[in-house]
Amino acid sequence: MIGSTGKRIQLLTADEIEELYRLPVLSQAEREEYFSLDDSLLNIVNGLLKPETKIYMIFLIGYFRAKPVIPRFRLCDVEVDARYICNTFKLDLPRWDWTASKGTRAQMVSRTLSVLGFSLLKQEQSRRLSLRLYFLPLPGSQ
Repeated sequence: MIGSTGKRIQLLTADEIEELYRLPVLSQAEREEYFSLDDSLLNIVNGLLKPETKIYMIFLIGYFRAKPVIPRFRLCDVEVDARYICNTFKLDLPRWDWTASKGTRAQMVSRTLSVLGFSLLKQEQSRRLSLRLYFLPLPGSQ
């Protein structure tokens, strides 16, 4: 389906986009699974200086495990999960209105994706994907 500009294909409905980017609501069992850290990840998190960035990285890891997207959130939006992380990893809970700065968020997202085994798309990979997409038929066309 062509979007309102006529130039982009709209693959997801507004409801599907909302569902994809909505913060996950985790059960206690899911919280224990998604926020668990092996020794390697624990060493990386413990190497961070500030409790806020440790908590933020654990959130990014856990939420990415739950849904393969990087959500935006404030601690007050995720209170139950924040308390779980602080209790589990013996971290002091920062102010509830704490939000990662743009630079901190970018750095933490990059680092999180790297430790989870993802890398940036290289220019040659991007070129090949663009070529493949260029020759794919549009949905609904024959």
